[in-house]
Amino acid sequence: MPRAGGWALRLALLAGAVLAAHCHGSDPSPEPVLEPDAAVDAGLLLAQDAGAPDSQYKVPVIRPLSGEQAAPLAAWARALQTRSTYGVALPVAWSSVPTNDPSSAWALQWALGMGQAPLPAASPVMVQTDATDEVLRQVVASAGVETATIELVGPLITAQTLVTEEGAVVPGGPVALTPFLRYAVVVNVGYVFKVVDLSVGNGLLDLDEWVRAWVDPGTPCTFLEEPDYREVVNYWWAAEKNKPLTARPAQLCAYKLTPMFRLSWEKDIEVAAVANAPTALNTQRDAFRTLLTGRGLAVTPVELPGVLSRYHALTEDALCTLRSYQYCCTLKQYPFCP
Repeated sequence: MPRAGGWALRLALLAGAVLAAHCHGSDPSPEPVLEPDAAVDAGLLLAQDAGAPDSQYKVPVIRPLSGEQAAPLAAWARALQTRSTYGVALPVAWSSVPTNDPSSAWALQWALGMGQAPLPAASPVMVQTDATDEVLRQVVASAGVETATIELVGPLITAQTLVTEEGAVVPGGPVALTPFLRYAVVVNVGYVFKVVDLSVGNGLLDLDEWVRAWVDPGTPCTFLEEPDYREVVNYWWAAEKNKPLTARPAQLCAYKLTPMFRLSWEKDIEVAAVANAPTALNTQRDAFRTLLTGRGLAVTPVELPGVLSRYHALTEDALCTLRSYQYCCTLKQYPFCP
């Protein structure tokens, strides 16, 4: 397993020959060789000992955008509508409470994949029956904006304050959210990885900024590959479900990047999950609207995408104080511990 510490390495996106090969239809996911002296700053800090100069890290190869091209993307994608098989097209509630569910990432990748330049006046509608294997492969092959999936795991706990598009704070907050997984979308802006998370606004986020919305700064967060990443996931899955624990991993927080519409390098496009995204987002939207009404904010479906989140990450101790996870009793004595 990679060790924490050592010198810091910034992960390079592939450029030059590798990027050219990708654009001409060659192997779309070669493993880049990262040499510290030649590494391009890609905005992805690996807080681990990189080892020898020929260490290899697998990252998706995604076509770079200029800052001018990237600037309008998030605002344009925010207006995406989704429609389940028998429903009507409705906007997405991007700040709906996360449930370890990548549906919003799938929908955002769909929207950006459809975003051929110049951007059309209206964002696309993601229809459940359109998300077939053939269509998704077409979207990947001819994406207007190429994206990757980022997955974050660890002692995720954040205080969420909801605000309207005008900046008014929604009553009843902040509320603590405790998913152990969080998903978002990554784009390549001038060979720097940036995160698109429409729950926080239309800006493109640095990776560390996005991570620190969910994980306390005192907890190191490391880029890991399989199987090391899976060890961290298994630990937090068992912790959340109060199952027998695996060994506490050396890295409590980790993230990985995978290609568009995929959660693993070993598996193909998640066709069924992507197709289910409109249904999942419709359910989340309705629940979120009910939550806002209960907190004194009456909104129409059209206004829901403009409700934003302000996040403030809390500590693992706060997580154990808030949730009666049995694993916490291996750390110290809490009131709920036997």
